[in-house]
Amino acid sequence: MKKLTFAVYSLLILFGLSQFGCKKEKQNIPAEIKTIQVTALSSTKAIIKGNIIAIGSNNLSDYGFIYSSSLTDINNNNGAKISLGSGATQGEFSKEADGLLLTAPDNSVPTLYVKAYITNDKGTVYGETLSTFMTASASDNISSKSGSAGDQIVFQGKFQPNGTEVTFGINKVKGKIISTIDNEILVEIPSGILAEHKTQIPIQITSGGLVVTNITDFTILARITDYSPKTGPSETPIIFSGDNLPAKNYTLNDITVLFDGAAGFAYFNTVDFRAAISSLVKVTETQVSIVINKKTIILPGKFKITPPIITSVTPSSGIPGTHIIVTGTDLPANYNFSTAAFPTVTIGDKLISAPVPTTNGKSIVFDIPTSLVPGSYDFKISVGPYVITAPQKITVLAPGVSSFKPTSGWFGSYISIFGTFLPGQTYTVSIGSVNVNVDCTEDGKITFPTPKGVNKGSVVLAVTINNIKVIVANNFQIVGPSIFAFSPTSGPRGTSVVITGEGFYGQSTGYDNIVFVGPLQAAIFSIDPRQLYIEIPQGAAPGPQKITVTANGETAVSTIDFTVTP
Repeated sequence: MKKLTFAVYSLLILFGLSQFGCKKEKQNIPAEIKTIQVTALSSTKAIIKGNIIAIGSNNLSDYGFIYSSSLTDINNNNGAKISLGSGATQGEFSKEADGLLLTAPDNSVPTLYVKAYITNDKGTVYGETLSTFMTASASDNISSKSGSAGDQIVFQGKFQPNGTEVTFGINKVKGKIISTIDNEILVEIPSGILAEHKTQIPIQITSGGLVVTNITDFTILARITDYSPKTGPSETPIIFSGDNLPAKNYTLNDITVLFDGAAGFAYFNTVDFRAAISSLVKVTETQVSIVINKKTIILPGKFKITPPIITSVTPSSGIPGTHIIVTGTDLPANYNFSTAAFPTVTIGDKLISAPVPTTNGKSIVFDIPTSLVPGSYDFKISVGPYVITAPQKITVLAPGVSSFKPTSGWFGSYISIFGTFLPGQTYTVSIGSVNVNVDCTEDGKITFPTPKGVNKGSVVLAVTINNIKVIVANNFQIVGPSIFAFSPTSGPRGTSVVITGEGFYGQSTGYDNIVFVGPLQAAIFSIDPRQLYIEIPQGAAPGPQKITVTANGETAVSTIDFTVTP
């Protein structure tokens, strides 16, 4: 009985010791925790994940996360706590933390530093420190990298439903936020952005008062909203209005102007963006539209094309080559004769190849075509939807010569012919068998010297006008040189003598005029058509000597002698 009792006591003691040892071993198990992930959702919101590896053998009183906007060591005394209570279990846990209080210099994007923690009777154990920028970048998640004022674009990311703002351009114009959800905002591009068509502008998104997105490669496009004027003749320049118009002297051809669907001509100058109402438009009212970025915009109203008005044609008659001035209002200013649809000017059925318009649309200047035969013709302007006929006809006259003077002359003397001559034109004049080209400097008149080589006597005058040779009525008389008198009638060698007569050629003292005193040639030191000034040769023999004058191949002999004295 004693042995049995001792055995029972021994077993109880051993059991108690074993239980005490197990309890002591359990109390020595440490807690262990890890910080495994942090993801920013906005400037004040983030998802934080941790993992409890071991709760430990001591009583757990708290677990969660501690965060800060500083990289300094985070602990219970340095950081803000996000407590998840005391009901921790082994394994992963997470928290979507909102309203995080973070700071950053100069409103820059703050950094969130965070670590997981677990607290028991023995103290607090921390996980690793992780960090993230508190921004949700949308620069790679924008629905379009270009657009015009009024277009809507989508940004994808993580944004706060309230307190989000989107600005455009260097002057930071606020865009209209159409809708906002947690991961997407729909924004309308505003007007008033200080930028020209096809330039890149910055876009900035702020959320919770902090910048969360900066986009630098968004291309702003022009938005054309209207034009003026709304009425005028063909070729009227219309000036476009809207937002972000092209820069002055813009050279890219990425904007198309349409008139009733047909392409027009847009151009850019140093002031504005404009287009000309095309002469190809064959209706009196046309719809104007713009194509930008493959999008067609129909502009308000229609442009009413007004007809040109012709008030006068001056002169109303003339020979081929005559300058004609047509005056009026809204006359076309641009011409292109490779396409029949462009403005044209015609006399009868003859197309005028080079009319000169004025910039104010009040006159057109042209020459009567040389191929037109004499007759009366309608003058017409065809432009856009209109064909306008002048109120008076243009009469084409035949070229002609009315008179000439003088009726006689000699080599070098001037002849004036009167007829249908135009200043600036060159005419071929025939005097006998000799032709000369004569420039007209005075309306209806040409003047020229009698050329050398024309034989003495009656010669026919003719003028070629527009390839038509017009014979002048009555002939011109070519007279040879004649000696009427000379003075003095005597003197020694070296005496100066003035010979009076006619038919002397007054343009040369060389080949064209030759004077002899007896057998010796005399020097000529002055000449005009009616007088020669000579000197008696030093070798002249004393006594009477004949004086002879040769001009243009004709010779005159004095009827009296000059007496050479010793």
